[in-house]
Formats: sequence, C-alpha cells, structure tokens
Amino acid sequence: THVNQFNSDRYSLTFTHSVVELSGGPKTVPVLPSLEIIVWSACLAFVFYQLQQAIYSRANYLIAIIAALTTVFFTIYLAAAQYQILFWLSAMQTYLTPLVLATFLFGCLILIARSPKFGILYALGLGLLSFFASGFSETTGLWQFGCWNMLLAWALIFRKRSGFARNAIRPALILIGSVALSLVIMAICPANYTSRQNFTHLGFIDLIGQSISYGAGFIWLALKGTPLPFLVVVLLGFFASIIRGPKDELNVKNLFVEILNVILILFVLTVVTILPSMFATAHYPGDRALLPAQFTLTICLFILGWKFAELLSAFRPNGFSADKEVKIAFPEEI
Repeated sequence: THVNQFNSDRYSLTFTHSVVELSGGPKTVPVLPSLEIIVWSACLAFVFYQLQQAIYSRANYLIAIIAALTTVFFTIYLAAAQYQILFWLSAMQTYLTPLVLATFLFGCLILIARSPKFGILYALGLGLLSFFASGFSETTGLWQFGCWNMLLAWALIFRKRSGFARNAIRPALILIGSVALSLVIMAICPANYTSRQNFTHLGFIDLIGQSISYGAGFIWLALKGTPLPFLVVVLLGFFASIIRGPKDELNVKNLFVEILNVILILFVLTVVTILPSMFATAHYPGDRALLPAQFTLTICLFILGWKFAELLSAFRPNGFSADKEVKIAFPEEI
C-alpha cells in the first residue's frame, strides 16, 4: 500500500536488487540459486586449473573439477543458513554473489601473473570488478581485503625467487586499492550514522580480542559439530593430490611451513569475517554472514588434505606409484 524508503551503504547490493526486479522479480529469483552454484563451480575449476599450471607447470582437468565441486558442495551443505544464502535474495546477493565474483577475480589474477604482460585494460578490468565485488557487504568486502593483502605479502616475500610472484604484485595492489576504496565509501555513507546509534560499540582491544576468540570458536565448533563431512573434504584433497601423479622433489620442511601457513590463513580470514559485525553491533555475526568463514574452512581443509598427501610422499617417495610390481597370491584349488 505504500513505498518503503531503502537506504543502504551497500551500493552493489542495491544495484543487483534493482536488476533482479527489472528482469522479472519473482520470475527471476528461482533461477538464481542454480545459476550461482553453476557459475561458482566453473570459477573454482578455473582457479584450480590455473593454480596447477602456475605451481606444477601442468594441469589436470579432473583434479580441477573434483576440487571445485568438493568446495562448492560442502560449503553450501555445511552453511549455517543454507536456505537463506540460496533462496533468500537479500542473503544470497549479500554473501554468496561476492564470493563467486572474488573467486573469478582470483583466477584472473593467477592468469595475469602467469603472463609477463599487464596492460591498462587488465588493470582497469580488475579494478572495476573488484570495486563492484566488494560493494555487496562490509563482511565480504573486508574478507576480500584480507585475501588480497595476504596474496600481496606472499608475492613480496617470493618476488626474487619467482617470476610468478613478481608478476602478481601489481594486480594484487590494484585489488587492494579497489577494495579499500569500496570499504571507505561504505563507511562514510550517511545511512550508517543512524543505524550505528542503535548499538553499543567495543573498544579496540576488546574488539580484536573478542573477534579472535570468536574466530577460534567458530573453527573449533564447526569441526567438532560436523567432523565426518570435514573429514571427507580432507580425504578428497588427499586423493586429488594422489591422482595428480608422481611429485617433483618435495622438501619436508617446506611442506610443514606450507601447512602452518594454510592454518594461519584459515584463522586470519575467519577472524576478518567476524570483525565487521563485532565492530558495527558488538555482537557475533548472524549465520548467513558466516558464509565467507565457511568457504575458507572448506577450501583450507581440502588444501590441507592435499598437503598431507605430499608430506607422506616426501617421507615415502613413490609410495603411491602405480608402476610398482604387485604380486597377488591365489589360494590353491581344493
């Protein structure tokens, strides 16, 4: 009977809501869950294929598909607000859509870093898409900011030893700058002033301390509450690593460092996911806002399974080789 006024700092969310309404509204929404799942799976397959090319100089389509489907299926299956992020437009576009776009951005960054050429069109495309992807919510925006900063830190550390790392510095800087601009725009939006007056706010030390505590609690309770699905994720990563075939020379010390780094990345990105809600409302985030943390946990466990297989191969070279002679003893016939 009347028009509600809508004020939001999430400019990309406002835009995509308008696009959905103009493209059919209730007729369009039922198609979006399947579309999001298919596109996300394709983007993750693209990422895993590019990673194999960058790390191992060769790629296996089967491994890329297994990794992509494992990540998408278990992220959505174990999501705390599964029905909201898939079937409620406000939650789907706020938390799921930016993860799909960020996945595609990561694949593009790897593709660009594998090539020595980096033109103005690549920079412009990365910047605009990143600015759009980070404008859906503060939670997913800050999560992306954490991802690109850690990627930049890795590139700076290994720039002298790897041309791939060196080539990744400029794209990472563009992504960081775009996300930072997006977060500033959302922070200074006048719509925030009224909403923030309705909540109490924590001091800096309490904010960081409680976010770290809640981040550790999220990981522990997720693993404790649903151990079997997460074990399946680890095993699928383990077997995907075996499928890749014989490994190059593996250094046990480096593998231990990589495993610790994956655990650190998991913890940092989980804390980053919780931080915006703690800052804005001093409360633990709602279930739907935990989707980036769930995605991080799933993909990190898959990578840990992959690394465990490599670690076992380092201790026992050719332990998974199919070229070994196998002797089978049959019982004598009676």
